[in-house]
Amino acid sequence: MSPLVGMDHYEPYLLLKHPAPIRTWQLLDFFADVKAGAAIRFVIGEDLIKEVDTWERYDYIYEKYGFHVVPDSGVHATHVREMVAAHEPAWKCFVLPEVANYIKLHGLYGCNNE
Repeated sequence: MSPLVGMDHYEPYLLLKHPAPIRTWQLLDFFADVKAGAAIRFVIGEDLIKEVDTWERYDYIYEKYGFHVVPDSGVHATHVREMVAAHEPAWKCFVLPEVANYIKLHGLYGCNNE
């Protein structure tokens, strides 16, 4: 993973502050507090930008963090999750090795560490 991009697993800590479900704007605000001084940006896939106006406080997210849209590669996260759940080994071809390791380590989407 690029040293310019980070991934953290803060949801358990955030749940202490907010009841579930955690909304995108709450997660972004949490990161802005935890990573004071860091440039927090919201990256979204081109496929999801079409429905963003249905999200809670989408205008707040846009004003405070912006929408940085990643072009559609033709493979969507939903499809990858379905492949993992169906135990199709090809799913690993569609994600970064770090992401595949995280999915396997935590048994996400029914992954049985294959």
